[in-house]
Amino acid sequence: MRRSLLVGGALSALVITGCAADPEPGRSAPAERFAGFAGVVKETDNYLAIAVMGDRARAFVCDDNDEAWFEGSVGKDGVATLTGPDGKKPVGFFNTLQGMGSFWIEGRLRTFQAAPVDKTAGLYRAQSPNGQLVAGWVVLPNGDQVGAVTLNGVNQPAPPIKPGQKTVTVAGQELPLKSGPEQLASSG
Repeated sequence: MRRSLLVGGALSALVITGCAADPEPGRSAPAERFAGFAGVVKETDNYLAIAVMGDRARAFVCDDNDEAWFEGSVGKDGVATLTGPDGKKPVGFFNTLQGMGSFWIEGRLRTFQAAPVDKTAGLYRAQSPNGQLVAGWVVLPNGDQVGAVTLNGVNQPAPPIKPGQKTVTVAGQELPLKSGPEQLASSG
């Protein structure tokens, strides 16, 4: 998989965000619900994870060496549009109610199924403070995982992780390992 070939379709997600109408005076808004999904892209060795919380979404596609990240926002209608690295061009489709989607990879439109996951499976991310190192992992519900690191623009396989660990050492750097809603709480 090549990152440049991924950018080109559109990735949308239909999600239940858990947001309600404006709260009554003196009451706080309901907490945003988090939803995580993981699966395998058909006819490839790529794993895919999608994290959705409130009006934010992040997707990660990886084949143990190359990787691509997509980010986007969820509209009031529950549809998320994720874009590629340029932040402008949509990159595929995903419907969380059906658990199916598609996006462009290696010059072809690829389809995938992504099942809802519990807190131990799904998308994991680690990033250096300067942003020169970004690592991501997809952990499937059966425990299989794949990960990749981008360090100064060069991709390499990521070390294995144990779901639930708080830090990971990547390229000699000990970094916080974020999963679930915490990896969506900030841009890193």
